[in-house]
Amino acid sequence: MQTTLFREQWQASIDWIDNSLQKISDEEMLLPIAPSGNSAIWIFGHLIHAEDLLSVLLTGDSFQYPEYAPLFARGTFPKDASFYPPVDVLREAWKNVTDKSGKVVAGFSDATWDEPHCLITN
Repeated sequence: MQTTLFREQWQASIDWIDNSLQKISDEEMLLPIAPSGNSAIWIFGHLIHAEDLLSVLLTGDSFQYPEYAPLFARGTFPKDASFYPPVDVLREAWKNVTDKSGKVVAGFSDATWDEPHCLITN
């Protein structure tokens, strides 16, 4: 039961983000959302890093994009959009991290939630 809910909520979130991303052009990604505010590219990169982190936390695997942590992880701050990887590269990274998370989520069962966490070593 909890696994089904988790899968449905994860998929709904990804679908909502994907739908939103399709409406934002590469050029619009580079613009600040508000004066002196975040650009969409920084928010997008933050989402990529967070989704990559989800796979790390659920599987214990390494980050697919460790190079994005200094750019987009918690505690980082937006920079000029020219500082970030090209939008098409980020779109491909998004596809890769969500594909990986999708496979991880699909492999979960209710019993998985009762197993010791893969990152706990005591």
